Amino acid sequence: MNMSYLLYLQVAVILKLKRKTLYYIMGMVMPALLFSLLVLLVYRLPPSPPAKISMGMTILLSYSVLSLMINDNIPNTSTQFPLIGRWIHVSVFDGKFYKTFSNN
Repeated sequence: MNMSYLLYLQVAVILKLKRKTLYYIMGMVMPALLFSLLVLLVYRLPPSPPAKISMGMTILLSYSVLSLMINDNIPNTSTQFPLIGRWIHVSVFDGKFYKTFSNN
């Protein structure tokens, strides 16, 4: 058998990948921004302790659930911490900082 007459086939594969930006905006960015606004609204509540404490704890729990949701959606091979995760952690720290040093 002569090896010079072997036929090779060429296969071309074209992949078109598209990000779902609306999914990320509505599922991650908007809730983070709304929770940040709620943290600011907690300080506008009357100084009765049960209302402020329960609202603050609810927002903190919401932040943790959102953080878990974002952690499930990012790829496992990601080498960097996502920017939205940084935003959430800064907002949680910001809320704790305001609560510590507020007069009410």
